[in-house]
Amino acid sequence: MATDSARRIVWPCISLIFPLFVLASGADVAPTFRLASYYGNHMVLQMEPHKSKIWGYGAANANLELILKGKPYVTQTYPGPDQEWIWQVILDRMPPSGPFDITIKHRDTQNVTEVIVLQDVLFGDVWFCSGQSNMQFTVNEVFNASQEMMESYKYPNVRLFTADLVESHEPYYDLKSVLEPWSIPSPETVAKGPKVYFSALCWFYGRNIYDHFKYPIGLVVSCWGGTPIEAWSSPDSLRKCNITDEPVKDRKLIYPMKNPAVPPNYGGEVPGPAEHSILWNSMIHPFLNLTVRGVLWYQGESNAPAPESYSCSFPAMIEDWRDKFYIGTDKQTDQQFPFGFVQISSVQGNETLINGYPTIRWHQTADYGYVPNEKMPNVFMAVAMDIGDPQSPWGPVHPRYKEDAAHRLTLAGRAVAYGENYVKFQGPFPTEIIIIPQLNIIDIIYDNKETEIVIQYDNGFEVCCSPTNNCTYLSTDWHAAPISSAIGTYGVQLSTKQCSNETMQAIRYAWRDYPCVYKQCSVYSRVNALPAPHILFSLTDKRVIWK
Repeated sequence: MATDSARRIVWPCISLIFPLFVLASGADVAPTFRLASYYGNHMVLQMEPHKSKIWGYGAANANLELILKGKPYVTQTYPGPDQEWIWQVILDRMPPSGPFDITIKHRDTQNVTEVIVLQDVLFGDVWFCSGQSNMQFTVNEVFNASQEMMESYKYPNVRLFTADLVESHEPYYDLKSVLEPWSIPSPETVAKGPKVYFSALCWFYGRNIYDHFKYPIGLVVSCWGGTPIEAWSSPDSLRKCNITDEPVKDRKLIYPMKNPAVPPNYGGEVPGPAEHSILWNSMIHPFLNLTVRGVLWYQGESNAPAPESYSCSFPAMIEDWRDKFYIGTDKQTDQQFPFGFVQISSVQGNETLINGYPTIRWHQTADYGYVPNEKMPNVFMAVAMDIGDPQSPWGPVHPRYKEDAAHRLTLAGRAVAYGENYVKFQGPFPTEIIIIPQLNIIDIIYDNKETEIVIQYDNGFEVCCSPTNNCTYLSTDWHAAPISSAIGTYGVQLSTKQCSNETMQAIRYAWRDYPCVYKQCSVYSRVNALPAPHILFSLTDKRVIWK
């Protein structure tokens, strides 16, 4: 599928061919010689130290020659899926550079030669963005949308691609439909319309990375609102977690939308596809031959009603995607490529509600509370529980603060994906919990006293006091443990007077669907103003000291 007027030449005649798209209806017939769907003019290919693969379709036993910067790469077609003949070339490592033309010549067994010329190709970092509606949430839906749209002109070396919404019960080798072919940023290409393109989170992250490194960035979006993780997971991944039961197809609306004028298929009011692997097949599997720098993910809201399996399914999906991109790109994508995600935000504006959101947030870290960790290596995260938006016209589940989320994700990406160890990218996290029951206090020390904290309020902490250890998420044995004082610049002291006559079993922080109003939770780092993530620890945890 050559896109955006890639030049096709048939010798001895020369002709200009406009974009050809293979529609699901089969109304258009694709030419025999063509590129895979996600190659086209203005694209970004992954730069060094990786090698990029280019592949496509051709006639049986055809000979091909690809020319980049004067160097020829020679190959032949071979039998591929769906009774097609395919070809592929792995390019040499390229530094961040461009633009280049890439010429591909195809000669069939009748000695008929066709030529496709890809124009304005850049080499840089390619980030793949996926998930549900908060990843699908577009630039024209955020705060200051008009200004953000106009500033898109400043980023001609950030390039955009969006896959169309397609589902399948069988794996596709290539995309069946493209929503946005490779494009140069403009108000039209970054903000086509609600639920169309371009992903605000993906755009802001890519723009931030470009601002920092000043080399080309390619952003590839493949997401669908209202979808659970099981739809994006391969059968292999689901088997690792013993997930065999299909979700109920008639899923109910989890959180109502605020503005009834918004189209009902946006924002989760009408859930998206939920069958196991149905989007893995059609919107992830086709990309496995694309060399990428890393993945960004924003999903979890659709799993909040039944969050129990997420602590397995999310790490398993990450591991599975890594393995399959590594194999699909002939080991050119890192086997442990960086994977960044936004921990789900908040909903409803009710600071007393405890439902599935805190549990999903916890499970998104494999129950560690932070990433990277032993189960989730080379993974980075943006905490977003404090940037909820109950007044969002797109429904409270869809905060407009995507620039804030992307800022935090960029800090984490720079530290984890790009190895900038000096970047402060995590909020304060407890490394020592000291319990002094006779004084009814708990001292919490953050980050081995290395992080200077800011205490904004005294609320958010709770202890579970239960003689039977009935400390489930929804137990009534949880009691407030307000902050009574600061401990230097690195800790807080809690009052546990409400538990003075009971046995303390566990401690948690910010365990609410909507723990605080915008950036007004209790504990933050002074550097970069990052929120302490929510926690849930048994008081038998190794970091707990009883005195």
